[in-house]
Amino acid sequence: MSDEQFAIKSYKDNALDVTTLPLGRYDYEGKDNGSICMLPWVHTTITMENKLRPCCAFDLQSAVQIKEMKPGVLEDSFRWLRKKMLAGEKVNECHACYQNEKYTPRENRQPRSMRGQANTDYRLDLQDLTEDFIHLRGMEISLDNICNLQCKMCDSMFSSNLYRRDAHLMEITWDKVDPPGHKGCLGSRKPMKIPKQRIEFIKALGVDWKNIEHIKILGGEPFYSPNFEKLLDHLLEEGTPEILTLEIVSNLTNIIDQRIIDKLNKFAEILLTCSLDGINDYNAYQRWGSPGWEKTLENYRWYHTKINNMVKHHIHMTYSLLNLNGFAGDIKWFKNNYPEYRISFAFVRSGEYSPYIAPQHYIDWLEDQWDKDYYMDDWHDEGNLPLGLAEEKMITLSKPDPNAWQKFKTKVIELDKFYDSDLKDYNPELARFLKLDEDYEV
Repeated sequence: MSDEQFAIKSYKDNALDVTTLPLGRYDYEGKDNGSICMLPWVHTTITMENKLRPCCAFDLQSAVQIKEMKPGVLEDSFRWLRKKMLAGEKVNECHACYQNEKYTPRENRQPRSMRGQANTDYRLDLQDLTEDFIHLRGMEISLDNICNLQCKMCDSMFSSNLYRRDAHLMEITWDKVDPPGHKGCLGSRKPMKIPKQRIEFIKALGVDWKNIEHIKILGGEPFYSPNFEKLLDHLLEEGTPEILTLEIVSNLTNIIDQRIIDKLNKFAEILLTCSLDGINDYNAYQRWGSPGWEKTLENYRWYHTKINNMVKHHIHMTYSLLNLNGFAGDIKWFKNNYPEYRISFAFVRSGEYSPYIAPQHYIDWLEDQWDKDYYMDDWHDEGNLPLGLAEEKMITLSKPDPNAWQKFKTKVIELDKFYDSDLKDYNPELARFLKLDEDYEV
């Protein structure tokens, strides 16, 4: 789940049926002080760089590096965080959830954030919390970086298929970066290779697999990696599959074997999130190598017919400067065509693909693009909450960076050469906008 996640489905669609719960369930019997979150008491996230965080939204700068899961690491690493939460202090590392909660409708008694969802799932109302870690009930694992796509906003740490592209970008010199006169390159990170034995590192973490109830699996691309089935075998042998929910985030561009489907059907529940970046050709341009958004959704529907214990429909979309002009149209399309789907989105937070680095004239143009799709038919959805959140993020988080903006434009040109592609064939509106922008080569 992204730190900028925002579900646009009805706010009454919670993890638990509110009609079966006592009155006041979502105020957690008065135990929510506005800061407290159950995740630091029962959950951990293990990144591709082997760093620990309470959750994926927690600021990576405060993560803890590990080589192995030694006794006390889980229990003591974030004691400081639990102490501050108990005192009602809102820490900077959890800013993303507090920001999202500003958009919780008045009628909703559960905060609309990962914090609110965790407090519901792990029953804050039943807890008597102290500074001590309770026990590990959930975890998030980055399996490996084996992936079949070459997403523009990604890099080789998370996609093995991007090693050659990243090496190419490192060779292109770039002299318009701070400090003045410093020569850099177009690459944002040196090409990386993740050890093939990473699956053995995960299996040897030493956690109590038997009592874990929820595991979120990220890649790379789990359904493309041979390590995915190895992980399933490990969990079937060492875990308790009848109580274990697997949450899998996949680009769903391929179909897995029935053998693996049969193993998935042995777990209590499967939450399968479809990672898709729009319902037009913007998706194919950003997620290079994708068979297209229509085929991806077709595959998603196929999985729902094959995985017997699969619950919910969840589409997660990542927006960068390459596809953000289609945001309003995407939201509207899913509302009109798949109203039962839960939709969430995230903006690329940093780097030259992040919308936050764009100049004001881009933001003005962006709002015009959204208005064309969202308001032309006087179409509204629960007070325009999705657009409200998106606009708020652009207003409050934007830090225009002329150097990064220029780097973005140059990178579009260079990667079109690398892939023998043309932006105007995929996102003609953005191509026309950039053509009028200073220094853009066509």
